[in-house]
Amino acid sequence: MLGIMRDVKDAIRQPYAWPGGYPKSVLMADGGILCADCVKEYYRSVASDTVKGFDTGWKAIGVDVLWEGGNHCDHCNECVDAYPAETEPQLETA
Repeated sequence: MLGIMRDVKDAIRQPYAWPGGYPKSVLMADGGILCADCVKEYYRSVASDTVKGFDTGWKAIGVDVLWEGGNHCDHCNECVDAYPAETEPQLETA
């Protein structure tokens, strides 16, 4: 578990992968995804669950770049995809 926490700390310190600048996401044991900002905000909960093996929803299992697929942070709903889908263009009304 300490290796995972090292990766989590790295994602907080350097939230974008190099090269490319793609956003790193923390993958949770319950299938959730957190962005680096939310992991930083809730670091104590993530560290406690991950190191002690608790399963209260904050246990990290890895850090990765999510390439595409409409992935959003489960806490703040920020898109965490490296290639986010383009939003539909707004039609202008006369």
